[in-house]
Amino acid sequence: MFGLGGRAGVGLFPHLMLEGEMAYDFNRGFEDAFTNTTTGGGVSFITSGTKTLHGLFGPRWTLQRGRIHPFVEAKVGFINYMFNNEPVGFNSFVNQIQNLRLQNVNATLLLGGGLEGRIVGPVGLRMDVGDEMYFNNGAQHGLKVTFGPIVRF
Repeated sequence: MFGLGGRAGVGLFPHLMLEGEMAYDFNRGFEDAFTNTTTGGGVSFITSGTKTLHGLFGPRWTLQRGRIHPFVEAKVGFINYMFNNEPVGFNSFVNQIQNLRLQNVNATLLLGGGLEGRIVGPVGLRMDVGDEMYFNNGAQHGLKVTFGPIVRF
């Protein structure tokens, strides 16, 4: 699944930051194949109507300072799966936030790490990789990868 998100953090100590983040994954498509002996076969791409809202909060420990620095993180939060064919857009995002308590919300734990580096001045890039576990009839594991620009101020 692909989407957009944002993150904000506050430095508590030189190597410790407290972060909150939220991401919205728009939709997931899949292909469906069929075989019909009279007309041949075909493949069609169908949207699943699955949208995901992730919210996480927790500490991030920077392991070293410099132009590029690795970090580890441990965050807790929620993941909300929404199943409908509403078109992707701002209204879909707002509806998902408004209906959090009515839908399929699960507690999550993210353990991961990554690299963050400066490009010029306060602008840089960051990549996170982690195991986002959500709890629904036991722990369900999922690989979470995020990448994007950062601005420090």
